[in-house]
Amino acid sequence: MRIVLVTPEYVTERTFDGGLANYLHRLALALHRLGHEPIIVLPTDWNETYWHKHIRIERRETWTPLQKWKKPYTVIRILDHATFHIFCMAIHLVWRSWRLNRRVKQLNRERPVDLIHYTHLGGFGALRPRRIPAVVRLSSSTKLCQQFGGYGERNWQVWQQERMERLALRKADAVFGPSIRIARLTEHEIGRPVRVIESPFFVETEHVDPSAYKEHLRGKTYLLFFGSIGLIKGIGTIAEMIHPLLAAHPDLHFAFVGKRVPRQSGGDLMDRVFDQAGEHRDRVLWLPSQPHETLYPIIEHAHAVILPSRVDNFPNACIESMAFRRVVVGTRGNGFEQLINDGASGFLCAVDDSADLLRACERVLALSDVERKAMGERAYERTRELLPENSIPKLIDFYLDAIECFRKKRF
Repeated sequence: MRIVLVTPEYVTERTFDGGLANYLHRLALALHRLGHEPIIVLPTDWNETYWHKHIRIERRETWTPLQKWKKPYTVIRILDHATFHIFCMAIHLVWRSWRLNRRVKQLNRERPVDLIHYTHLGGFGALRPRRIPAVVRLSSSTKLCQQFGGYGERNWQVWQQERMERLALRKADAVFGPSIRIARLTEHEIGRPVRVIESPFFVETEHVDPSAYKEHLRGKTYLLFFGSIGLIKGIGTIAEMIHPLLAAHPDLHFAFVGKRVPRQSGGDLMDRVFDQAGEHRDRVLWLPSQPHETLYPIIEHAHAVILPSRVDNFPNACIESMAFRRVVVGTRGNGFEQLINDGASGFLCAVDDSADLLRACERVLALSDVERKAMGERAYERTRELLPENSIPKLIDFYLDAIECFRKKRF
């Protein structure tokens, strides 16, 4: 099948570190290896077609600089100014959807496209071409993300984004997602079924680079967090318990790897962690986002991985850690239960409960090396269920069902 994957992010872009970008990268590689033709279409600041690891990438310009205004976009910008930017998010998302779907139509004229696979984020499927079957994959719940910290947007902006995304979900021929919780929540919101299909996973790097690990962490016993340094990922909860944790374990370090999220309530959360660590701040380390080549050695040598997300979908960071046989501490009610059997293949704690998170960390640190390795092996075995040979056939069946649904509605 010729499948166009329309997404706001991919591993080739500056947002390479996101779970959505990495999921799509693995999916595209897996589809290619099975003989399909995936094409990535994403918004950037310029138009470009190129190839990345045998996958065709279509960058589409969706933001025109002021000095290069084009007529349609000039009208939109004037409208934006006239309404005092109240509808800027809606205008931005509609423009992006139109630009990206215009390119999808061109690809279809070039050679027929069998299916469009949209991410739900941004609602790009709202202006989907009517003559091509289309599905939407849930990558999160925008409402829950905003409720639990968000990424710096105002509530009215997120409301506009939610409406755009909901329109795209209703216009799709079928909807799916990896998380049981998010699927059931979305079913209630849009009034249609959502199929649960867990995401494929495999270690996609051809080589690793241990330089970052060797420079900063070699020889240290450390707990690791990696991902966005923001409220939504539970960094505030870590900050509340980091001082008693490090005080009780003088040889323990805590490493953070990821981009800092701006405009968070209470300021920069990494600064908050350093402040709360107090006299132990020399045993707290922060590194900016790392590509998988340098990130994987850091994960592989961690004593355990701590991921106290306030809301999550089917956490990519958890899967990556388990694949490297690491013990993971996650939160209940956020997709971690689908991956972790509490006390057997990892540990679960309550959301926003620093005392419970501290207890979970102490449980990890109390494990003997034999017990920790055994738990890591059980974690690894769970990720084997996500190998492409197990997960991709379910997705292909879903694609075919969506195409059949499209044909019945059309004819």
